[in-house]
Amino acid sequence: IYLAKSGANLDTQRTAATSNVSSLLGSVSVNGAQRFALSGAGDEQFTHLVVWCDTVNINFGAAEIR
Repeated sequence: IYLAKSGANLDTQRTAATSNVSSLLGSVSVNGAQRFALSGAGDEQFTHLVVWCDTVNINFGAAEIR
């Protein structure tokens, strides 16, 4: 799970500028739910939470932070 400046492909954002993506917030287990507190987790410049799949290098999902 990452914080990003858009919901676009995470790898593309990271390649454009490493500052477009925040550090990993956590990982999601295969058969379980995870919850992450975002308060104080990142800068206000990040507008999206992105679920990234390292195996196939794609966003599994993305949502705007409101």
